[in-house]
Amino acid sequence: YAYCHFHQREYTLAGYHFENFVKTYIYSTQKEEAAFMFASCEFNKCLPYYLDQSNTKDAVKNIQIFINRYPESQYMYKCNVMMDELRARLHKKAYQTALLYYHIEDYKAALVAMKVAVEDFPDIPWKDQMTFLTFKSAYLYAKKSVLTVQLERYTNAEAFYLEYMEEFGRNGEYLP
Repeated sequence: YAYCHFHQREYTLAGYHFENFVKTYIYSTQKEEAAFMFASCEFNKCLPYYLDQSNTKDAVKNIQIFINRYPESQYMYKCNVMMDELRARLHKKAYQTALLYYHIEDYKAALVAMKVAVEDFPDIPWKDQMTFLTFKSAYLYAKKSVLTVQLERYTNAEAFYLEYMEEFGRNGEYLP
């Protein structure tokens, strides 16, 4: 019954039934398969990166639970592929959101979004660019500020410059 819903792309119903199977039949030989299918349903409910990522975060959590419960599972490769895709979605969402703030010239929001994205995802593919844009946003924010707070904000921008230099040094793509 759960597979019927799954193949009709009714992932919420299928997930409910797979999860219910796992909880009800704790000694079943098919428990691992049902747990994996529940995680697959959570994965399939995820929306594209430019929409809300709540389902993506739930899917990451549920796939991680499966990985922790069944570390020797035959489904481990598929779980790793799904996790990689979900993390890439979260990376792209964080990157695009921060870039949007930068492009609309809301430099304070861009500064915060860039910094949070790099802290939350240290393996983000655009780390060099985002670290640079953190500095540049801080600089442009200081430049547009009133004179009474400019010195403090330029000092803050300098700190972000030093962070960039410490992280990427002479190898940074945005050094010039």
